[in-house]
Amino acid sequence: MSSIKAFVDQVRKEHHTSAYHSDGLIVRRGLPVKLGVGNGDSTLSLTCIPVHEKNRSQLGPQLTLSPGEPTDGWSVDPSDDALTLTIPPDAIVGVYEISLGGEKGAMTVLFNPWCEEDECYMEDAAGRDEYVLNQNGRIWVGSSKSLSGRPWTFAQFKTKSLLASMDLLDRMPWEDRRSAVLVSRHLTAVVNSADENGMLTGNWSGDYSGGTSPLAWTGSAEIMAKFWDSQQPVQFGQCWVFSGVLTSCLRAVGVAARSVTNFVSGHDSTKPYNRAIDKYYSADGEPDEERSMDSIWNFHVWNEAWMRRRDLLAEEERYDMSFGGWQAVDATPQEVSEGMYKMGPAPLSAIKAGIHVDYDVDFVIGEVNADVVHQWHDEATGKHKVRAKNQRHVGQKISTKLVGRDDREDVTIHYKYPEGSQEERDSWGRRPAAERPIEKESEEEDVTFAVEAPDDVATGETIVLHVKATNTGDSSRQVVLRTLARAVDYTGVVRGRIDATKSTVTVEPGETEMLSIQVTPEEYKQFLTTGLPAIQFTSTGKVMDTQQSWSFIDTVRFNSDEMLKIDCPDNAELGKTLEVQAVIRNGTSSISARFNPIPPSK
Repeated sequence: MSSIKAFVDQVRKEHHTSAYHSDGLIVRRGLPVKLGVGNGDSTLSLTCIPVHEKNRSQLGPQLTLSPGEPTDGWSVDPSDDALTLTIPPDAIVGVYEISLGGEKGAMTVLFNPWCEEDECYMEDAAGRDEYVLNQNGRIWVGSSKSLSGRPWTFAQFKTKSLLASMDLLDRMPWEDRRSAVLVSRHLTAVVNSADENGMLTGNWSGDYSGGTSPLAWTGSAEIMAKFWDSQQPVQFGQCWVFSGVLTSCLRAVGVAARSVTNFVSGHDSTKPYNRAIDKYYSADGEPDEERSMDSIWNFHVWNEAWMRRRDLLAEEERYDMSFGGWQAVDATPQEVSEGMYKMGPAPLSAIKAGIHVDYDVDFVIGEVNADVVHQWHDEATGKHKVRAKNQRHVGQKISTKLVGRDDREDVTIHYKYPEGSQEERDSWGRRPAAERPIEKESEEEDVTFAVEAPDDVATGETIVLHVKATNTGDSSRQVVLRTLARAVDYTGVVRGRIDATKSTVTVEPGETEMLSIQVTPEEYKQFLTTGLPAIQFTSTGKVMDTQQSWSFIDTVRFNSDEMLKIDCPDNAELGKTLEVQAVIRNGTSSISARFNPIPPSK
């Protein structure tokens, strides 16, 4: 065995890297590395090298170490049978070529959540086991009313997973690779292929020909292996796939990370971000889709990475608070940041406090705590006026996997104070000073509105929604009620208009009038071919006597729990056929199949 790998098993155990499939020298910075004595020569040379052979001409920093001559935190100390290499806790993360005693080998250096001097240090041992070492997890999908944990295999220790992750790091300046802040930000840009021909191509069209449907992936290993082998983007991904892969990359390079799902997730496209999802309507209550550029996703999945924020020390002193700990990072290409599709790291403490610091905090605030602002066109002035605000809709049941269990942990409180509390309103109000106030126009309100709709439905069921108007005043009111039903995907993108209904009713004092709409399977089945479809109802009400206006958006998701049912006996007898029945419901039809396995040969 070479001197470089003489103690490789011992070193990898001490460095918590034994799980990596590669048999190479994989270490974490900030810890000593025991090497063999190379032919009695204790002089050691290190060179940062790209992981892929095609890039080997682009060598990084070089370093020569001799006993008693530490350099930039690196040192070597010989003993009778070994040489101890000390790696500083801020060393460049990547692959190093080692030359020792005429021998050459490779050493992969990772971030170190076990080292207190490393910016990625995580004190909680159970947290390190979960967020660095665990290869299996859950990514929550669905809606705030009907959510489920999708199993995902991160496979961060597979050889090609590590190679692919290091290959992505080779696209950034060497010195930047000392910083977990810059590394995590860089990975959010190159896990997607929007700018730098990165690992994974996003596709929300419903047409996945030439690639793999995002719904088909159950883990990161195949994606990362395909990327490493082809050096081309893999097709296709959506937000939970981007998140799963980013978790794998971060854990592979040593950063504690987890996938996080935000239900009813705002996408504020107004720049500077105004912490509002603006919805526009005509004077009659018809949605103005051309003007309404902001959107609400049924759910959106991003990531959190754990690190100190030494780049924000001045801001920590200014605000007298820490910005270390969990940071939001997102590889799904949504909005451009510094000229590229990347997001974060955004400190959760800053998001919750409503404080603008690097990076992209205001965008994340819009995702988790934007007000939904309904603006109606005023024919008298030609401008839009705020007629309704919903301050409690965006950002619900923010979810991640519980440490050590497959159950859901709700982390909403990490992102914002309880809805409606003074702390939450104060946080939301710390918007950029240039932004004008978003205040609801004062008007007489003596009619209350409400919507009754199911949380979710099984495919094949008719969806029924009721809009109610109740007169709480002393005079009769003439009310115009409207409801528009459209098919949308989980990102809120409209796939098609299904039906619309309108009714003008007279509501007497103390009475309630109702408008109903139903959507049948025949009307929605054509839209079930797109991924994760839902039916969105936009309801409006206008009191003609007082001009009081009201708007509400409700989304009904299709429950996929009943799409596949498998029936089999409780017990099986060795050597005899086991009959299993699988029933698959596809939209409004069912397919039944029986499987009779061949008995084992004698």
